[in-house]
Amino acid sequence: MNSINTSIQLSQKELNRVINDSKHISTCADTLFLILANKKYELLGHPFLDSLLFNAGDYSILSLNDGGIQEILNTGSLDLIQDQRIRVLLASWNERIHKIRKFEGESEYIARNYYKYLMDFSDYSRDVYDTLGSVIIPEKRLQLLTDHYLTNY
Repeated sequence: MNSINTSIQLSQKELNRVINDSKHISTCADTLFLILANKKYELLGHPFLDSLLFNAGDYSILSLNDGGIQEILNTGSLDLIQDQRIRVLLASWNERIHKIRKFEGESEYIARNYYKYLMDFSDYSRDVYDTLGSVIIPEKRLQLLTDHYLTNY
């Protein structure tokens, strides 16, 4: 039980980190979407636009320390736990983690496509970044901001 408790405490800390990361990503995506939907492009100065664009496409991976839980599941010792509610929750642990991993995989796939999409509008050469303060190619900025693919992502 101590090992399970430790696993749950560590997992909770990690889950809180992912929740905070996800809130930040969501806030960036929502802010960018609202600005684009309302055509308030003037609000998107260089550092702010880059920040929103690149943070909105991010995702977070849950890194669990669930050794205590896996130990009890793998050894068949789950029946030693008398509390039925805890037993049910632990028995469904791997299924829940599988759903999280599936969501993470989908998020990674979308993020990769999103960043590939942004590369058509970006130039990471040092001179452009130092001079303009943005990786977005100035001549392509309006095209990017008005492209429905961006709002779809």
